[in-house]
Amino acid sequence: MKRTLILILAVCLAGCSPVASPAQATAAMATQVQAELQRILGDATQPAAPAPGEDGAPPKLTLPTAAPLPTSTFFRIGTPPPTQAGLIEIPSPAPRTATPEESPGLRFSGRGDSLLDIDLAPLEGSGLLHAVYNGGGDFAIQSFDGAGLLVDTLAQTNGAYDGWRVLDLRPDQVTRQLQVRAQDDWQLEIWPLSAAREVSATGTANGEGDTVLSIDGVAGVVTVRGNSDGQSLAVRAYGDSGYKSLVETDQALDASYDLEAGTHYLEIITLGGWQIELR
Repeated sequence: MKRTLILILAVCLAGCSPVASPAQATAAMATQVQAELQRILGDATQPAAPAPGEDGAPPKLTLPTAAPLPTSTFFRIGTPPPTQAGLIEIPSPAPRTATPEESPGLRFSGRGDSLLDIDLAPLEGSGLLHAVYNGGGDFAIQSFDGAGLLVDTLAQTNGAYDGWRVLDLRPDQVTRQLQVRAQDDWQLEIWPLSAAREVSATGTANGEGDTVLSIDGVAGVVTVRGNSDGQSLAVRAYGDSGYKSLVETDQALDASYDLEAGTHYLEIITLGGWQIELR
């Protein structure tokens, strides 16, 4: 029934319409048919057809223009981006420098032969070497300057060793390396001169092996006794006037030597027992 009414209505409207172009007639017919269908069927939910254009053609749909996408900035790998205001620049961490352990001087330990680089600048250019070796076989320590020339032989023995020696108290000595010859474990410590064993101006000191004594620097006399086993014994004095060898012998010793004013250190070099008396 509804289809019949639609066909009859379309024929009537076509006969009553004024002469128009085919496109205008088609558009007008579609508009009228749609309006009549809405009235007959009561479908108010259907939207009205868009009005035709000036030439009778269906109108074109206009879409909203999309907002432009934000642009991105790319940087070549390895090239830092330009600095921008408000950004905090984090500095690169400073390289770390490895140094020998300091407690309280320089400390080294190892096994077997070794060549050690040292710098006595933190100790004002001189110090005391304390060496300990509890192994077997030959044990020796020699010091060398920056040109590789021998400065001093600091230890030379067979078997265990525990002794103290002076480092660079003479103005012509600048040690840059220590060479260790050993078969077993060893330990070296470099201490400031203040670590030397103190002896009063009228005191007596006894000991065994290499030792460094600190004295008060007044003029006087030192008596040296020792080397009863006839190996070797040497005593060196260091002071304001420089370096002086007091004695060096391979005989048993009991003798006295003058000390100049300003003498601050006595170095005893021996493997045996000794006695020092100041007066």
